[in-house]
Amino acid sequence: LLFGGLGLVGAGIYKMFTTVPYGLLLMGGGFGLLPLHEKILLRMQERSDWEITVITGKNHRLRKYLQRHFPQIQALGFVDNVCDYMQRADLLITKPGGISTFEAIAARLPLFVIDPLLEQEIGNAQFIETAGFGTVIWGCGSAKKALSDAKADEILNRMSTLLSSPLALRQCRTRMQG
Repeated sequence: LLFGGLGLVGAGIYKMFTTVPYGLLLMGGGFGLLPLHEKILLRMQERSDWEITVITGKNHRLRKYLQRHFPQIQALGFVDNVCDYMQRADLLITKPGGISTFEAIAARLPLFVIDPLLEQEIGNAQFIETAGFGTVIWGCGSAKKALSDAKADEILNRMSTLLSSPLALRQCRTRMQG
């Protein structure tokens, strides 16, 4: 994966040339293990003010599923220019694996992490939270388990709150700088 760009121009310049207010990038590592429940994806695609791109890596079945069931979401397989997608995004929704986390920090892209499960991901999520690099949602359980409508709404509201606060996004980016 590439680490270029460092996000110095980032989404701010991209916003000058597009009418879409918020760009969301979803990644789940090389195997496309997204940290999102279907209920959240359904709610996300209803937002006309969000441009959503999902990179599924080598998970071809997930990419095809997303393309078939979520037509408003751009679903891509493996790409070798992740940094370009990060520079256009306002927020990265991901599991906090080492590569994705530190690529986002290098690109100065605020993170939104939902319920890390593996020990190293829990440590990365705690680091993200402590350093102020984004938001971590704890206690959702596996993406395969049922998620209450109330919890799905809470997650979407927290996402929306972070996205609609230019100050909060700028603070995340500033903290990633140094």
